[in-house]
Amino acid sequence: MKNIDVVILSNTANMEYYKMLKQCITSIKSNTDVNTNIILVETNKELKGKDLKLPIDTIYIPEEEEFNYNKFLNYGLQFCKNDFICITNNDVIYESNTLKVLVDSLDKYDSVSPWDNRDSWKFHKERKTYEGYRTTIHLTGWCIVTTKETLKNIGGSFDERFEFWYQDDDYSRLLQQNNLTHALIGDVSVYHLGQQSHKLFEDVNKKTQGMSEVFISKWKS
Repeated sequence: MKNIDVVILSNTANMEYYKMLKQCITSIKSNTDVNTNIILVETNKELKGKDLKLPIDTIYIPEEEEFNYNKFLNYGLQFCKNDFICITNNDVIYESNTLKVLVDSLDKYDSVSPWDNRDSWKFHKERKTYEGYRTTIHLTGWCIVTTKETLKNIGGSFDERFEFWYQDDDYSRLLQQNNLTHALIGDVSVYHLGQQSHKLFEDVNKKTQGMSEVFISKWKS
């Protein structure tokens, strides 16, 4: 049985968010045909030292006041110990065979994302595998399954200038720059509740514009 680290970024600000996180983790644990090591990077400092009563292997609560998606993601990656890694939002619900199929797909690809029952039908008429790098269409930032070797080949960590948006766009460019493959796997799916992280910020449009400028500046050529 293969082992996979699952890094979840979360803001358990209230009971609604707790229920969402519980639903996500419960669905991950339903994947009994892989061994999951769940690493939670939690934004809410008030939960430090508290038992969330969830099957989490590691909980890390950063000291920073400001949320930074890639910086917090890098914190989580430091606790990874397996060859396979799943990076997921806390608002994703997994089918019971999703992780095994995605991990097995890494025999062919360097990075994969699952079919999303919420959005994938908007872009694809058939449910099958689609190779490519376009975000949302092929690469879904709310769920990426890859390998430790792939992350090493793109630099070993994520660019912390991307505090909120464009992390997946930057990851896509890094894969292409290093001749690494990615595919959307239609054999399995997740359900993405969608845009829950928006509630972390008062001015999402301003934050999005800022990240757009960082992305354009980095990849202009």
